[in-house]
Amino acid sequence: MALIKCPECGSEISERAKTCPKCGCPIESPQEDAHSEKSSFNQVTIHGYEETFSVDTNVKIYKDGELVGEVAPASEFKLPITGNCELTFKAGIRSRKVNIRKGIDTNVFLSFDRFSGSLKAFVSSDDNRETIVKVKEHNSSKALLNTILLILLCAALFIYFTFF
Repeated sequence: MALIKCPECGSEISERAKTCPKCGCPIESPQEDAHSEKSSFNQVTIHGYEETFSVDTNVKIYKDGELVGEVAPASEFKLPITGNCELTFKAGIRSRKVNIRKGIDTNVFLSFDRFSGSLKAFVSSDDNRETIVKVKEHNSSKALLNTILLILLCAALFIYFTFF
């Protein structure tokens, strides 16, 4: 198996690769005829999480079960797709799956829920970060409210069983 250079980023990749695992650039195989019609594709842009942690971890990206790359915190990974697919994001023991539809350029914004520790993936065909940030803040507020209500319920039960 020979290595070739990616035309976009210059990384060495397998000649059998359909896309560059580093930048996501589609690779034309040497066997393809130069006059053959290229298949149409759309692009998924995966935005790494922006939360600050003591140890930053890259999130691994799987397309239909096959590892296609990683996205670092506060960075982007571009992935061309030619059909409907399932993307899975994994960071340690945490994972999240999303379905991507063919024909629509899509943005996936990754984040971690501070209260539950779960990995979140917000999918949007809109590149408007403000909309996504508002959704994330709303979900975090709901999680905080649920946590406070749970603490109050536990305190009420403790008082009830202690004094009655």
